[in-house]
Amino acid sequence: MQTRQTPRKSIKLPSRYFTGTGAPDDVLVTEISAGGCRFASTSPDLTIGARLQIEIAGTGPHHGTVKWAEKGEIGVTFLRNITEAELGEFQSSHIPAASAGLSEREFEPMTKTKPTRFC
Repeated sequence: MQTRQTPRKSIKLPSRYFTGTGAPDDVLVTEISAGGCRFASTSPDLTIGARLQIEIAGTGPHHGTVKWAEKGEIGVTFLRNITEAELGEFQSSHIPAASAGLSEREFEPMTKTKPTRFC
C-alpha cells in the first residue's frame, strides 16, 4: 500500500508539462499536494523515473519525476515541494479550459534526458 507524505487535494487545474523532447503537452491536473500531482496522459515519454517540468495554472515550472504511471494516469513527485501559499492559490471552484491561464513562458533547458545507448 502506498502512503503519501503530504495529503492530496482533488482539483482540476490547466497545466502543461515538458520532458525535454518534443513540444510541451497540455494536461489537466486532477490531484495536487505540496509534494506532487496527478494527471491523465498516455504519452510514452512518461515512464517511471522520467524527469519533467510542469506549469500548473500559470505557476512554475515545477521540476519533478514520474513516480508511477498506471492505466493512463501519471503520478509526479516534485523535486522541491510547492509552498502552502501556492497551494492556497489553486481554487477547485475555478475550472478554466485546459490551455487558459497558461503563459507563453519558456521551459528551462533539460539535461541528461536522452537515454544512454549501449550498442
